[in-house]
Amino acid sequence: MKQPILCLLLTLTCICGLAQQQMKPLIDTSVYDKWPAADWRKSLSDDGRYFSYAIANRPPGSTTLILTSTDGGWKMEIRDCTDAAFTADSRFAIFRNNNDSLGIIRTGTNMISYFPHVISYKTTANWVAYQTSIPEKQLVIRQLKSNREEYFTGVEEYQFIDNDNMLLVQTAEKKDSSIQILNLLKLKNGKRTSIWRGRNTRRIVNDENGRQIAFLGEDTSSGTLSLWHYMLGKDSAVRIITDNSFTLDELSGFSKDGQYIQLSAKKILPVPKTRPDAVQLNIWSYSDEKLQPAQYKSLSTPATNMLLIKPSGNRVIPMATENEYLVNQQPQSYALICRRESDADNGEKNWNAASCFSYVLVSLKDGKHTTIIDKKQGDDGAAISSGEKYVVYYNSEEKNFFSYETATGIVRNITANVPSPDWMNLYRDDLTITPRGIAGWTTNDAALLLYDRYDIWRIDPRGEKAPFCITNGYGRTHKTIFFLGLNDNTENSIPEGTLLLNAFNTINKDNGYFRAGTDKATDPEALTMGPYIYQLIWNPYTPVNGFSPVKAKKADVFIVGRMSATESLNYFSTSDFRQFTPLSDIHPERNFNWYTTTLHTWKSPDNTDIQGILYKPENFDPQKKYPVILHYYERKSDALNAFITPESLANGCTINIPSYVSQGYLVFAPDIHYTAGDPMKSAYNAVVSAARYLSALPYVDASRMGIQGCSFGGLETNYIVTHTGMFAAACTASGLSNLISAYGDLIDNGYSMQSVFEDGGQIRMKATPWQIPEKYISNSPIFTVDKVTTPVLMMHTTNDGICRFTQALELFTALRRLGKKAWLLEYTEGNHGVFGKPATDFSIRMSQFFGHYLKGDAPPKWMTQGIPARLKGVDDGLSPDHTVQTPPAGGLLMEEQKTDVK
Repeated sequence: MKQPILCLLLTLTCICGLAQQQMKPLIDTSVYDKWPAADWRKSLSDDGRYFSYAIANRPPGSTTLILTSTDGGWKMEIRDCTDAAFTADSRFAIFRNNNDSLGIIRTGTNMISYFPHVISYKTTANWVAYQTSIPEKQLVIRQLKSNREEYFTGVEEYQFIDNDNMLLVQTAEKKDSSIQILNLLKLKNGKRTSIWRGRNTRRIVNDENGRQIAFLGEDTSSGTLSLWHYMLGKDSAVRIITDNSFTLDELSGFSKDGQYIQLSAKKILPVPKTRPDAVQLNIWSYSDEKLQPAQYKSLSTPATNMLLIKPSGNRVIPMATENEYLVNQQPQSYALICRRESDADNGEKNWNAASCFSYVLVSLKDGKHTTIIDKKQGDDGAAISSGEKYVVYYNSEEKNFFSYETATGIVRNITANVPSPDWMNLYRDDLTITPRGIAGWTTNDAALLLYDRYDIWRIDPRGEKAPFCITNGYGRTHKTIFFLGLNDNTENSIPEGTLLLNAFNTINKDNGYFRAGTDKATDPEALTMGPYIYQLIWNPYTPVNGFSPVKAKKADVFIVGRMSATESLNYFSTSDFRQFTPLSDIHPERNFNWYTTTLHTWKSPDNTDIQGILYKPENFDPQKKYPVILHYYERKSDALNAFITPESLANGCTINIPSYVSQGYLVFAPDIHYTAGDPMKSAYNAVVSAARYLSALPYVDASRMGIQGCSFGGLETNYIVTHTGMFAAACTASGLSNLISAYGDLIDNGYSMQSVFEDGGQIRMKATPWQIPEKYISNSPIFTVDKVTTPVLMMHTTNDGICRFTQALELFTALRRLGKKAWLLEYTEGNHGVFGKPATDFSIRMSQFFGHYLKGDAPPKWMTQGIPARLKGVDDGLSPDHTVQTPPAGGLLMEEQKTDVK
């Protein structure tokens, strides 16, 4: 008797569990702006013992600050607060909530002190300074150990300097509030020293040691904006530069060694007066370096010039003038400048000589200019080493990296001895042929670490020592891409020893970390790999890429973020990247009918493997038949483990995957691999072969399959519906319809669309219309629009600056002329996509459109009756029209007997 009872209990348990799953609410537009998620603002104490982060929309419309110990033993929650700062000794955490109260917490305890009416604060190990609104502009300086306080009134700016021993305070003069005074307060004894008096101070900066101060300001006599410099111990600040031919613009800061101040300035150009009787005429000439609209835009944005100022000797060194930019942002002995012949469109670099690139090395010692790369058609790229001993660049003609030794001018081919090199970037390798580039430099520029397609090589910049692969070819063998795992290693010199590597398996999409040494070629040691996203580096195919681990300044403690398709982003602490201590527990997805992902592989018509992601609802029933929407844009499969929040897709022009899956659809995202000159056929082959593959799955309703794409995906959708009737419904957004007319159009920055089609452009025609006219025609949906049998919903904005609204009009007016079932939603707000309320409206209408054709729901009245112009803004037409019959089954099952357009 016991066995039947046990079976009955198990059956009831399963039924109850299934019922509970089915009772979970569905995701719709009502939850988009209320979705709780880990906020990207976070802070780790210097000793690695404490961590702070925020949770957006907890409660809805607000943010909650979480303070926790990294061992998980202590935790506090602060409502209506976004971030906190730890003191340098980690004994206190300081925050300001949305009620303008400053809070000071003694870490590890529940002791909080609040101070009202605070508008800003700054902190050090021993002090906190905060400014109040009541009394207005009062600055309170509080010693954290003794709680001793000092007060300043009329404060406009303040900052700690000199290793936090002094406070710089800017106040307004009592008699004349337009006059500002800069005071230095010595925190130890309270001594005050006035160092400057003037007007309109801007951007006060200090060097790394806090011994120098620089700022922009006007003195009381001349009223001219000047650069001022103050050295601790001097009586007052001194004027460094005043130049009436420039408008001093932005003070970037001091160089690392404190020798130079970096400043940007705009050249003052005389504005010619137009004749009152002049004809309003634009003259376009074949010899113009850039098109007329782009020229007019440049007039309103004067070119920025970069200057280096050496306070000792009052020396001004022009760095990057018009059409130049500084490659190394904090030069010490040498500056590397990228120079273009003019400000012509970079997209025209394949043919416009005015877009040529040169790289010039400037010696800060004597001002000597040396051209390293001269007038290249295209940019091979160059970088200067962290110690400024070498400039390294890739030569695309010789397919090797070269080093230029700054002290001697010697040029060396440093990768000639690398066996079977493959330096190319795996991502978008069918779009541009560019190397993955430099990983970093070891201490004193002893070696260069270079990325190949998968692995990392150690290269001698002098070309004397044999190169070797520090990952021993493991990446290529296992189809795993390695990157340096810490920002510290990419931004600073890399110490010899063990490196943390970020790893991404391109086959199964696992992400994690390995460890490798810098001194020999051995297989890297796996630390953790799994179906997660910690951080995907330089990956253009995922909606979220995570973030680099955060390391404590004074301890080997790291904070990582981790997500999966079924788990929200959460934070973890680790010291070895093997064991992870959870610090957050954010899981809103558990309250809804969420999604799962599986990776599928099938054969394309040319018998190559294609991958794609199938999104299924949490309450998936393999005995049911589900409608499917195929959504595509380039390659999507790398996002297998991405957690896509409904809020993140609430704006733009694509379907909201969590919402559609929650409401009973399957969503499939296939990869598209392109053939140059025939990109739309590539998209057709990928999407149609995916649909045929899906139709063989027992839980797919092949008669209820739809497609949706935006931008480039919108063009692909337009093409697919003009070449097959196998889909029951299609939604296209912000896409092109006529490649020939689009080729000659302009983007809203005034530049030509031509570069989008030619070599390196996303559309991948890689030739002009007069070179391959038949390909431009065959890849343009407008020329086969008469073959459309699929109901089409189009969305476009009036002011789309990339894919002009006329492109949508060309297709829609043709569909209307032919009597095809088509609707065009034109939003007057937004640009290349919609945002805010228009995005929500589009989301609702797209859902109604697919609901009608893929689920048999009653159509809305805007589809059956339209909205006449006189009722715009009066009747939204969203209510269902029950007088219209449910559409019959269509799509693939009905199309199997037909022949697709070739």
